[in-house]
Amino acid sequence: MKTANTQSHIRELIEEIRADIDFELDDAVTEIVKNLPREYFSTIDRVNQLTHLKALVASRICSIDGEMFVPCDSGNQIAVIGRQNYRGQLAKILDRLPTGRTIVRANVFTSNSYDFIIDIFDLEPETKPETCKSHASIDPTLVSTLVNESNCSDKDAERFMNSFASFQPGEQTATRLPQLYEAYRLLAGSPIVVHWWPVPENIKEVRKFTIATRHKEEKLVFRKATKILTEHEVDILHAKMGVLNRFPADSPEPQTILLTFKLAEREGDELDRLGNLSEELRVAIER
Repeated sequence: MKTANTQSHIRELIEEIRADIDFELDDAVTEIVKNLPREYFSTIDRVNQLTHLKALVASRICSIDGEMFVPCDSGNQIAVIGRQNYRGQLAKILDRLPTGRTIVRANVFTSNSYDFIIDIFDLEPETKPETCKSHASIDPTLVSTLVNESNCSDKDAERFMNSFASFQPGEQTATRLPQLYEAYRLLAGSPIVVHWWPVPENIKEVRKFTIATRHKEEKLVFRKATKILTEHEVDILHAKMGVLNRFPADSPEPQTILLTFKLAEREGDELDRLGNLSEELRVAIER
């Protein structure tokens, strides 16, 4: 009799939990998806989208305020899910990432409602793949677009596309390539380049820029840039990081790092006061 009562209680408990979760899910999923930035859907594959969504829903149902570090892809990727968004958060997250593992690329997203974040970091595999990725998949149309838009040679465009494909697969969009290539090109004459993207006339409160530099520690460069942006009290809506021309850890050669930021201010003020930001970023990264 006791066993039957216990089993009945367990069934009732399960049904009650299911009912509560179903009630929470309807509102939570709708609100999360509605506030995910457009760049997230064009960058992240469906399988990882579902993983991130489950983590966000779980953190909301369980009222978890701190960041959750979710390992993916056999430990070679870490998704950081947070129900809070505050200035200086990215720098703290970078400090908490595993030491001894190189960041191959990063995608940082802030929700349109500014109340949750999804930061994704791809780490260099501990076991190197035996074969390199073929460059035959590079879209010749994009190479042609880059040649026309940036006035570069076919050879230079292909060389850049080979490197670019290795750190941001699936994101070779014609609109982004010219800006990334320009920062990459300017790096030939300067150790650190801060290249601001043209501002569309209908968007006054958002700015995009790319940092290109040669450095051995990509996490340090990312953290220094984030610290300067935090001091200027701007919000990082989206950030990308990739490493080109990667060398072994014991190599004296620095690697080429590209960082792209999309910034905004919550109060709606224009970012005109960021006139000195470029020089501050150069100085900080050189230190």
